[in-house]
Amino acid sequence: MKSKLIVAFLLTLTLIGCGETSYERRSSLGGAALGALAGQLIGHDTGATLIGAGIGALAGGAIARDRERRYWRGW
Repeated sequence: MKSKLIVAFLLTLTLIGCGETSYERRSSLGGAALGALAGQLIGHDTGATLIGAGIGALAGGAIARDRERRYWRGW
């Protein structure tokens, strides 16, 4: 039950944080939410949820940065 509350809290923060933010920050938050969900499904504990959130945030930010770079270069 506690883990479901953590995931719900992270998803809520993600939706709140996407109001007036940059594309990279929104992507990082979305990646963190998806990573937290995946970590919870795979590991079934808080540590796995936090690790998944961290990896997801890094991946989301990196993908957004790459997309913005490609957009401005005209690729």
